Amino acid sequence: MSFRTIIQVFQNLVFLIIIGLFLLGLYGYLYRHESNYCEMTYMFENPTYHRIPLPADVEKRYRRYGLYSYCEGSRCEAHRRNRFTGFPVLFIVGNADSYRQVRSLGSVAYRMGDQQKQLDFFSIDFNEELSALFGGVLEQQTEFVAYSIQKILSLYKINRTIILVGNSIGGLLSRAVFLQPLSRFNPNTVRLIITQATPHQAPVIHSDSYVVHFYSRVNEYWKNEWNNSLKHLVLVSLAGGDRDHLVRSDLCSLNGLTDESRSIDVLTSAVPHVWTSTDHRCIVWCRQLVLTTTRALLEIIQEKKQNPQAIMQILKQHFSPSVDFNLGLNTTLNFQKEPIIITESIRSIHGKEHNDYLIPLKDSKFHQIIIHLTHTRIYLKNNDLITDITNVLTPIPPTYSNRKMIRFDIKKLDNSLKQYDSIVIRLENQKSQVDIYQIENNEQIVELST
Repeated sequence: MSFRTIIQVFQNLVFLIIIGLFLLGLYGYLYRHESNYCEMTYMFENPTYHRIPLPADVEKRYRRYGLYSYCEGSRCEAHRRNRFTGFPVLFIVGNADSYRQVRSLGSVAYRMGDQQKQLDFFSIDFNEELSALFGGVLEQQTEFVAYSIQKILSLYKINRTIILVGNSIGGLLSRAVFLQPLSRFNPNTVRLIITQATPHQAPVIHSDSYVVHFYSRVNEYWKNEWNNSLKHLVLVSLAGGDRDHLVRSDLCSLNGLTDESRSIDVLTSAVPHVWTSTDHRCIVWCRQLVLTTTRALLEIIQEKKQNPQAIMQILKQHFSPSVDFNLGLNTTLNFQKEPIIITESIRSIHGKEHNDYLIPLKDSKFHQIIIHLTHTRIYLKNNDLITDITNVLTPIPPTYSNRKMIRFDIKKLDNSLKQYDSIVIRLENQKSQVDIYQIENNEQIVELST
């Protein structure tokens, strides 16, 4: 065999290997990925988008853009009159997206809220511009976001702050608005930002110098001001995971931009009761994630939380719960009456009954304790040592409810918990309600619903 023949065989072999690797990669891209386990979010009534007029000079300058409020059913009449009594949330769309995407969060929030705690959702129409590919529009869009926030807050009779929810590049705009001059935007009017599949670290494609410069300016500002002018702010970044083929999850990281004291970056597959990866589109309407986000927002406005630590505590419960019981606060309890000891497997308690109840942990015949609760505090007790664990236990939220569920595995207590001999349940007021389920058989399957 001649040398030339050997070279030809080698070239053909390399060519076949390259073709094989390409086909293998194509097969993996098309078939070897996680299935979409997201449930669809549906509207309960006919969705309506009411255009909110901005000042004439703003409308003239940004003819392509518009601000809309979302409503369903009976609330639409009040929206048409520009009468808003809830808590404002501005949804900022991403690259080539429609302002109508707000309907998933808006519809679920409308059903989950009540007269005392409602979320008013607004959305911006960017004319479906390709903002991720052409950075020349990013500055204009940011300016319009600032004017929109001004307008939204002017619709309320009392002073309000506003929550920003940004999808994809819209999440970057929600951060960029803090670079706007004070005459256009007051940074103190925003306390919380939630971003969905937003590439915070760098653009997905360095399409032009405008995009690169915009990212550089925004990220540099946040690095320098996070503990200064932004010290009142909480930021949550949700990444889609493996199913998001447009934005890699590492780009959604907040590493180097913020610190963990007031920020969370998490994959949707790690969020309790979402447990699934989302692609770049369905992260907006994925029902499990929409429910979790809405519950967190409603709890924040219900508790009227404004300081970052309190907001972070709620957000961690829903998006990144801690299982470290040592984070509980040592405190003291004064009992007006002796606590009632609960030994039954099922017990329902209401606020009109006795205030304090005690569940023994030592030598318990039960394997698990599952507690539904509202307006109630949970403590671990050992003689004079009392630890408040209400805010560090993992909630297990039932659908369309803000009640908390707590599951306590008695037989799997770690060393830090074995020092406690009982759980104390304290009802705070007449609205308090607790349902206690104690399971003897560890193999038993219990389904709870409200």
